[in-house]
Amino acid sequence: MKKISILLLFVWYAFVTPIYSQVDLNLIMRNPIPSEIYEWQKDPTIIQLVVTNRSSNEYPNASFGFRITNENGTVIAESNYRRTSKRFTISPMPQVTVLNGSQLIDENSISYNDELKSLLLSANSIL
Repeated sequence: MKKISILLLFVWYAFVTPIYSQVDLNLIMRNPIPSEIYEWQKDPTIIQLVVTNRSSNEYPNASFGFRITNENGTVIAESNYRRTSKRFTISPMPQVTVLNGSQLIDENSISYNDELKSLLLSANSIL
């Protein structure tokens, strides 16, 4: 009986929940992603966010955040949500908005790992 209820819960989540989603986000990243910071600065298409609003609501003042970690889980760089100045509005349906890296990330809002900051900036690379 326990397996059946878990299966039914999964089926409900997998098939019914998407019907009720209001905003879908699809993050597209180039593969392989460049490690050089200057590549990110000159090419805004390295990262793109596709926002699809399926509701009649408008969502003003939205923002995008990120965190880059190494294989050990150490944070290398992350956006500082309090300082981020890149804001955008998710318009009511039917609306699909594509935002690229320069529309999402404010370079001044990036915080680097203090132990790695000088190495990252002198090498101009996040890897």
